[in-house]
Amino acid sequence: MSISVIIPVKNRAELLKKTLDNILAQTLKPSEIIVVDDQSTDGIEDVQREYFDRVIFMKNSGVGPGAARNTGFLASTGSYIQFFDSDDLMTLDKLEIQFNQLENSTSMMAYCPHVKAIEDQNEGWKQRDTILYFHPFSKRLRYDQWLIRGACMITQSCLFKRELIENAGLWRTDLMPHEDLEFLFRIGQVEPYPIHSNIPAVIYRQHAFQITDKSTTINSRAIDQLNAYCFIKENMMKNKNYTFFDQRVLEINLLRSSTFVPKELWSHDISGIHHSIRNRVGYKIEKAVKKFQRIVTHSDWIFLHGVNNDPKQFQQYIQKLV
Repeated sequence: MSISVIIPVKNRAELLKKTLDNILAQTLKPSEIIVVDDQSTDGIEDVQREYFDRVIFMKNSGVGPGAARNTGFLASTGSYIQFFDSDDLMTLDKLEIQFNQLENSTSMMAYCPHVKAIEDQNEGWKQRDTILYFHPFSKRLRYDQWLIRGACMITQSCLFKRELIENAGLWRTDLMPHEDLEFLFRIGQVEPYPIHSNIPAVIYRQHAFQITDKSTTINSRAIDQLNAYCFIKENMMKNKNYTFFDQRVLEINLLRSSTFVPKELWSHDISGIHHSIRNRVGYKIEKAVKKFQRIVTHSDWIFLHGVNNDPKQFQQYIQKLV
């Protein structure tokens, strides 16, 4: 069995090198690393020359990270797929641990914790947020149900069996940066109970060149989030596996998202959801519940995010980067 690592990149040539070195140093080497360039202008050709014998470089056949991941996936040959970002890192045991989990399980997806961190040249790695998904989801709900309740897992922390992506479908190319929300919802419909390990982790590297922060405006991010939830609603309407409460939670998400988008920019008619008294009451109750959970977790996150605030655990992950 083989692993394909697929990395979209745009203007992160210097950051990409550390990411590639990290993946090439994994205890279980991937069979191929595919870097899909989305019209970079920062001298990525130099990186390509340096890694030409170890990494496959391609040009994006579309525009944006969703199209780049699709380009990489369609060109890949691995039985397992690791979507990764050009600026992040993983503990050196991640691929091996998740590969072994999936090889010995009927599950088609494995996930692990992730944590935001920034690297200081003088002081080393500094933790920027709590560790998320150190604890797994409860199996009282399916993963797609957890997602509409606020789960925000990143695809970098996941390893997928190829057939899962083939069954769930490729990435949408008309969303950014919330393309992962809609993609993972469809993944959860096919694989409702992914397996978990908190031994490996992904370091969600913070820096000054993040596309989400610099290439999209606050307004466009809000529009994409609203559209992502609208696409999810359309998908849910075709499926009878969702409860009355699932539908109400999704409507609250739509209400929250639409609050930040001028009505003239709505691409879907959600006026009924927006003006529903029931949804507005539910929104206020949800805000109160989440505020209570954040007080309990001593973080900006709620119970379902599986938080871990132990700085020693962060250091254990950092020690497994090199």
